[in-house]
Amino acid sequence: MDAVIVTLGSQRYEVQRAWPGTPHDFTAICDVTVMADGRVVAMRRRAPQLIVLAPSGELLDQWTVPGLVCPHYLNPGPGGGLLIADFDGHQIIALDKHGELRWTLGNPREPHWMAPFNHPTSASMDGAGRLYATDGYGNSCLHIFDAQRTLVRTVGTQGPGPGQFTTPHAVIVLRDGRLLVADRENYRLQFFDAEGRVLGEIGDVYKPMALAELPDATILVTDQTPRLSRFAPDGRLLGRCRTLSTVAHGMAAGADGTIYLAEMTPDMLTRLVSLPA
Repeated sequence: MDAVIVTLGSQRYEVQRAWPGTPHDFTAICDVTVMADGRVVAMRRRAPQLIVLAPSGELLDQWTVPGLVCPHYLNPGPGGGLLIADFDGHQIIALDKHGELRWTLGNPREPHWMAPFNHPTSASMDGAGRLYATDGYGNSCLHIFDAQRTLVRTVGTQGPGPGQFTTPHAVIVLRDGRLLVADRENYRLQFFDAEGRVLGEIGDVYKPMALAELPDATILVTDQTPRLSRFAPDGRLLGRCRTLSTVAHGMAAGADGTIYLAEMTPDMLTRLVSLPA
């Protein structure tokens, strides 16, 4: 069978689906990330929750996370580790690079209305150790914590206005220090500074899901069309392609520009490898 080729503006990609070719069980997959050392980690909603792969696709390890109720999104964490948003456990979980528990923030038995946490969806950390968490399924806000994980402020209320949210579904910290939040049911992305001040938005998306930043600082977003869009840092649309599943719920970009999609229905991991110009 001939390879499927897609384009995101000027860049073409070969779609490797399912990836890797060797069989791994990705049933109930919800996200994927690339660790600081290049390992690819797929997350699923069944134990063991984390499947650790080499860039070649070889299975390296499988990790079960103690106390994890139901994971939503996964991002690189402190010290080369991982951050997990446990949306039904009302907590953020940090693991070290070996998969060992470092700390938790929140309490599965104590969800809070418009305070940390009530079904959080995503968490990201900046270079100074500050933590940003979207509290998106029960609350409609963004929480900002300092490097000691003390709450600095909560941003947002329910609504469609600037700085408001309905379902803040994902957050990433961009290379220039701005925050980008997928405001799913408001059909937009919102930019914030590190203090939570609104800087602008991108509106040309349909129920945006996952976010990633490529090495050239362009922004990737999956939505429920289903499609994958690439935007310039200033929000200009640079290219689009179709994702081949019902929805690419999770996404990550490697240091070499490779794109990974955690697809639901059917559940699988897909890799997009850039082709020479």
